[in-house]
Amino acid sequence: MSFFGPTNQLGVDTPASPDGLLARGTLLGCVKASGKFVVCVPAAIDGSAQPAAILVDQVEAADADAIGFACLAGQFDASHVAYDTTWTLADLTLAMRIRGLFI
Repeated sequence: MSFFGPTNQLGVDTPASPDGLLARGTLLGCVKASGKFVVCVPAAIDGSAQPAAILVDQVEAADADAIGFACLAGQFDASHVAYDTTWTLADLTLAMRIRGLFI
């Protein structure tokens, strides 16, 4: 992943997922009820539709919740950010900018 300039990192809690592996560079949203970070999908109604962080390293969460590190702000190379295919790059760029995440 390419980082440009300083980033703020935070340990994030991700819930167990049938998909199991969250890849480095995955765009995350935060579920309001639990405070856990999941893949950011624009149609989500649990609060995770708003981009909140980008995962720094892959996280294995197949069998149990897992802790990983994510950047809460910074500038990133769009080709290294993994995001849900329902986002357009233009919409994603605008949604991320609000949180200090730039691609």
